[in-house]
Amino acid sequence: MFNKLTLVSSPVGGGKTRYLAQMRLPASHCGVITSSNIEKTIYHIQDLSSGEKRLLLSEEQTPNARRFGRFFVLQETFDWANERIVSNLPTCSVAVFDEIGRIELEGWGLQPSFLKALQTPDIEIYATVRDTFLGQVIRAFDLEERISRIINL
Repeated sequence: MFNKLTLVSSPVGGGKTRYLAQMRLPASHCGVITSSNIEKTIYHIQDLSSGEKRLLLSEEQTPNARRFGRFFVLQETFDWANERIVSNLPTCSVAVFDEIGRIELEGWGLQPSFLKALQTPDIEIYATVRDTFLGQVIRAFDLEERISRIINL
């Protein structure tokens, strides 16, 4: 039996993160949500269990960061986020992933914890996916039979 999986999809700036942030989640939720500055040049990721936020990517060169498109990405922040999610999965009923996209399609980012959540029984999963990557994400993670619903914003 598969988990209940909801994908929230829209174009860039279409309200995916806002949708997740406004959801009424049970007390036993885990996962991550991202936020950016107004210019969308710096992004942070927040652990929903502890509330802790860390720098994830920036247009400015950052020590120990990996270049990805116009951004420098902190792998250590992804490692931290994955560890936080995986350690909380056994006690959470809802897992949130903001977002599953190009980085995860390349096999890094939140991919390890997303795969672990998909293998965790009795958990509901919400993941945001940019509309242009929706088909690729569904195919890459073999989600066709797992999706409960897709919310297009």
